[in-house]
Amino acid sequence: MCFSNNNPDFYIQTKGMNAGKPLKNPIPNSIGIIADRKKLIPEYLFFVVHYLHSIDAFKPFINGVAIPFITHKNISTVINNHFLKS
Repeated sequence: MCFSNNNPDFYIQTKGMNAGKPLKNPIPNSIGIIADRKKLIPEYLFFVVHYLHSIDAFKPFINGVAIPFITHKNISTVINNHFLKS
């Protein structure tokens, strides 16, 4: 998995109360995700991120007082930790 807005498979919202939410279309304050197709089907990774967002796995990593945000490093940490536990 890598972050890039150049032909991504899907997007993740990086700011606001929904930080960590996967998106099919870009919005301001979102980052593109490209799945490593040798290891994961992009649609599967999208639903893994959707699941992680639904169980509030990103919440402990959301920072900021006025504008909540999550860093790319923290997004990677949450996703990688999920696969390491599997």
